[in-house]
Amino acid sequence: MSNFEMIWAIGISVIVLCVGLLRINERWKLNKNGIRTDGHIIHIERVIIKNKVSFVPTISYIDSDSKQIEVKHSDSMPFKVYKVNEKIPIIYDVNDPENLVIISKTTAFLDFIIAIAGFVGLLFFLQKFLM
Repeated sequence: MSNFEMIWAIGISVIVLCVGLLRINERWKLNKNGIRTDGHIIHIERVIIKNKVSFVPTISYIDSDSKQIEVKHSDSMPFKVYKVNEKIPIIYDVNDPENLVIISKTTAFLDFIIAIAGFVGLLFFLQKFLM
């Protein structure tokens, strides 16, 4: 690999690491300060991005003010994790009810894997670049 390609690989690794850490931090903040409730998957949209299929769930729940909230979740998955009408535990921000995370071992694990992949990539490419 040329130095230019190494720098790009290091940059991409840093971005992946940051995305993973930001997702973990957001989950942690909502877990600490958010409100737990149950939501329901009301729709799953199949989206094609760069010739890859992803599934984006729309979640409905009742907030602490008894308002019905519907949110197209920001996470897309390469496979269907949820089913329509499935009841799921969520945590949302009382000041921004559309900011929520699904309480799931799968999504927490994926956030962790994203951060680890970025960290390993960063170490690998830095080591190659410096040698």
